[in-house]
Amino acid sequence: MKKETNQLTKSEGIKIANISDKYSCLPANSPRATSLMREEKNQKILGCIMDLGKLPKIDMQDPKAVQKRIWEYYEFCHKNSLPLEINTFAVALGITRGAIDRYISGKINAHSTAPLLAEAKQMIEAHTESALDQDAINMAYGIFKSKALFGYQENSTITVENKNSINPKKTEEELRQEFVDNLEPADYEVEDVK
Repeated sequence: MKKETNQLTKSEGIKIANISDKYSCLPANSPRATSLMREEKNQKILGCIMDLGKLPKIDMQDPKAVQKRIWEYYEFCHKNSLPLEINTFAVALGITRGAIDRYISGKINAHSTAPLLAEAKQMIEAHTESALDQDAINMAYGIFKSKALFGYQENSTITVENKNSINPKKTEEELRQEFVDNLEPADYEVEDVK
């Protein structure tokens, strides 16, 4: 009989046990425990991606096949606690992330499936927003992801209004003199420019 240890084993992939039992000999937030749990999680994600890549190819022109695969992808992610991601979605479809955008934009002729892919991409975007709202993903990563994959942009609008009580009937020279008169002597040097 094989004795259970608190080390990772790599026969037939990593066996995921109860994390609290598996690393009970390590302090809960120790760098070693964190590193081991991160490695284990990465192995699980890699296994999920490999499983998605093994799915049989579908006809991307067939709306029923595409819709079925979309729901299979959602269910797979839910069952495996895998976040909805554009890249894993593309793997499940057997195409690239760029191809998804080309289908949606009509650059690849698939008029009957483009709306399905656009809706699925919207679901993935909504999942990202929800994860950001709930602090379930790193804020910087979420912002980067939203900009890179969903076209989000940061825009600043600056409105400048003249709310000064300057008399519009004054000449330019009178306005300049009024400005200069209101400055402290140390703030400027007068230079005669003519």
